[in-house]
Amino acid sequence: MKYGASRVQKSYDFQVKKNGTSVAAKNGFRIKRLLRKRPRMFGYPLSTLSSPSAIAAIALIVVALGILGARRRDSRLPIAIVLSIGAIALVAVLIVTKATPPLFASPHAREAFDERMKIDDCQGVIQLAEAALKVNRANSFALSARSYARACLGDNQAAFDDADAALKIDPQDAFALAARGAARNLLHDYQGALDDENAVLKVDPQDASALAVRGAARRSLRDYQGALSDENAATAIHPKDVFALAQRGAVHAALRDYQGALSDESAALNGNPKYAFALAVESVACERLSNYEKAFDDADAAVNISPKDMLDAVDDALDAGPKDAFLLAARGEAREQLGDYQGAFDDADASLKDKPGDAFALAVRGAARRLLGDYKNALDDEYAALQIDPHNAFAFAQRGATRERLGDYQDALSDENSSLAINPSNTFALQERDQITKEIGTNHTPPG
Repeated sequence: MKYGASRVQKSYDFQVKKNGTSVAAKNGFRIKRLLRKRPRMFGYPLSTLSSPSAIAAIALIVVALGILGARRRDSRLPIAIVLSIGAIALVAVLIVTKATPPLFASPHAREAFDERMKIDDCQGVIQLAEAALKVNRANSFALSARSYARACLGDNQAAFDDADAALKIDPQDAFALAARGAARNLLHDYQGALDDENAVLKVDPQDASALAVRGAARRSLRDYQGALSDENAATAIHPKDVFALAQRGAVHAALRDYQGALSDESAALNGNPKYAFALAVESVACERLSNYEKAFDDADAAVNISPKDMLDAVDDALDAGPKDAFLLAARGEAREQLGDYQGAFDDADASLKDKPGDAFALAVRGAARRLLGDYKNALDDEYAALQIDPHNAFAFAQRGATRERLGDYQDALSDENSSLAINPSNTFALQERDQITKEIGTNHTPPG
């Protein structure tokens, strides 16, 4: 296997970045080298030093040093000769530029892809791919590489289109099949993902990337035993693969093995502490194991990074196990972040019917009411939440936002400061405080 499971991890985790950490946090994963290590000089691959830009830079340095040397009184090397040497070097650069194909059309294409993805340079991959496609629109490798990079940036439909175009050029291209399978899984075409990864695994049964994505598709199709088999195989090949570990943890949770889920998600988060899906599944596992404080912290972190990952994890938990107040409230918070305010209200309201007086659910319902324009009842919910839990940073932040909408800027500012005193990294409270400070400045009339 040339790539390893981590190449798909990139496609998933990079979307975390888009949704919150920096389009992904990016990840604790490693893409294995596709080819053997190439010779290096001064710490750079020789293929890099032989590029036209490198040759031009070296030529200019040689000319500059030559001119400096020629200007010395004891120098016997005329400046004209130095300039001639430089001119010859620059002409050589022009020739090399015309003769050298784009990197993604060269023998070093896969190594270049590997090196750029390893440092999260998805835009760099796209630029290299597009340079190669300008020369040859039928470059299937460039299309597949761009597919992975686009998936990393959350452009899943474009990722699918690129991989599909590559397969029209070469229907047997395993790299393109794996890329399309990963894109299909992100687009929730689980059966299509399964078909593509099956085709890859016929060529290479030890392709850990294909095993991990197939396992994810099987989990979504409720084939939990098949999913567990695939993720076990993927982690046997790459024990620290964050994507495979997180997926296996989700399978354990679906099978109600919450301790196993917690173990896998902890391992995944060791590789990438901001992996939203792993945080979401860990939140579910902690809640099922009655560790409510950790469950809340994980859920809040996951929602702030990627509400969609939180929503998916909670949906799976509610499908596989009994419905309970915390999970309904957590799904409500995720829906609120995704703009489904009525759905957020419905979930929080259902949570409170199951567990009246829950501070988290009250704060979520209050946020939903505010976003639906019902400020009075929103404020009532948030007051009630803080009476039950006076140290609830989430409720303080939400009440501050409601007070700001009502024009009560000083009390709103006080609430956001209280929230940040409890949780200094609360992004929502930081944003609200900045907004309230601006409002106070705009509405302040100087004396006299």
